Amino acid sequence: MRPLVLQASIASLQTTTLGEMLITPDAAVAGNVTVLKAFTGSVMVLTGENDYSVCGFSCNGKDNPVEATLRNVFISANPERSEARVVPGTGHNLNPHLNAAETYGYMIDWVRKL
Repeated sequence: MRPLVLQASIASLQTTTLGEMLITPDAAVAGNVTVLKAFTGSVMVLTGENDYSVCGFSCNGKDNPVEATLRNVFISANPERSEARVVPGTGHNLNPHLNAAETYGYMIDWVRKL
């Protein structure tokens, strides 16, 4: 039996990241990286420390893909208002983790600085 929080998370899966919303339907197939590289606003790249689908074995290594995404994909983003953050003790789906409140705290603090 799955915990109720996991059941609710699976039942409500949906795409909600800003990077995905910036992609037009035709660009999603033709190469969304072009759209993302042209974005000049503020960006927060956020993932869990143990997000193996994004980082392999660790998002804290010297080749941190979270920071690399901000630096190499969002190359036109406002550097003074952009941030790459790795959330300790979490995996891919940040919402059902026990430290989700900490994760949302990072996001809220970042938005308040904008």
